[in-house]
Amino acid sequence: MIRAVLALCMLVSLSLAGAGAAAGDTPARPGHLRAQVEVPNDIRTFTEAAEQEFAPPGSNYVDLPPMVVPVTQADRLVAYAFVTIRLHLAANADEWRVREQAHFLMHELVGVAHQTPFVRTSPTHFESEPTREQWEEGLRARLTRDRLERLEILGGDMRPLRG
Repeated sequence: MIRAVLALCMLVSLSLAGAGAAAGDTPARPGHLRAQVEVPNDIRTFTEAAEQEFAPPGSNYVDLPPMVVPVTQADRLVAYAFVTIRLHLAANADEWRVREQAHFLMHELVGVAHQTPFVRTSPTHFESEPTREQWEEGLRARLTRDRLERLEILGGDMRPLRG
């Protein structure tokens, strides 16, 4: 118990001494060094990259709800990718009519993703082009009144399976 009290007193005195030196306007004392370390803000970098990737385009589009796609390697399930699908539509397409069909579109996308999953190319990357082509083909057949110009895959956070 006494050791715990002594350790707590030492911790408090060190934090108070550090608080005085952290003011920044005190001059450096002879024989003492002041650390000038700047810790990188990875959260800000990741946030800015996500904002750029998910920024709305200037054209007519619909973002479908996020979905989970299986990722395989050597025909074995190794991970799941979390992606968002952005449908770029023709200028005269009715995006609200497409939004009303979102649940049917998602059903088709999930079915295709399980037949043609993404393929892992490295521990942190996957190949999605064959799946994307199949998705575009199926959605173009379904969206006959509202023409699909292209399908874009946003995100791609891959979570490996355990074991």
